[in-house]
Amino acid sequence: MGFPEFLLACALLLAVAPLTLFWLFLNVPDWPSTGGWVVSGEVESTHYNAQDYARKVSVAYEYRVGSVKYAGEFVGLWPSVGSPNALLPQDIKAVTEQGHPLTVYYNPKDPGRSRLHTRGTENRLSLFLIAGCCVALSGIYCFFVYPAWRAS
Repeated sequence: MGFPEFLLACALLLAVAPLTLFWLFLNVPDWPSTGGWVVSGEVESTHYNAQDYARKVSVAYEYRVGSVKYAGEFVGLWPSVGSPNALLPQDIKAVTEQGHPLTVYYNPKDPGRSRLHTRGTENRLSLFLIAGCCVALSGIYCFFVYPAWRAS
């Protein structure tokens, strides 16, 4: 096995890996949701000297599944669209108010694992585009570059 065959194996792996991830992403069921509430929250600016800045949010929250109470934490940029917990930038301070209602998604197999936002469709689209590009590049190598390389 020479270098062309090694690249052929890499090209096939490059095609299969993102397709597998895309398939797994599509076949994971959405988590059920329940009501939750903010226990504590903090909002901080990420750029102190720029006009256009994002706000990093740290939220500790609680939620109930059945009669059991669980706790969770979120740290990151709070969405303004695409989530039942989305807030407009001018309303972001609401996540610092104790008792602010939240929609919490929890893992039905392990209710202690939770998230506050749904899985975005942008992840699905970008993974699909990456998988498509990888398959196209692998196909070009397998059907054009590799046979020409072996023939010479």
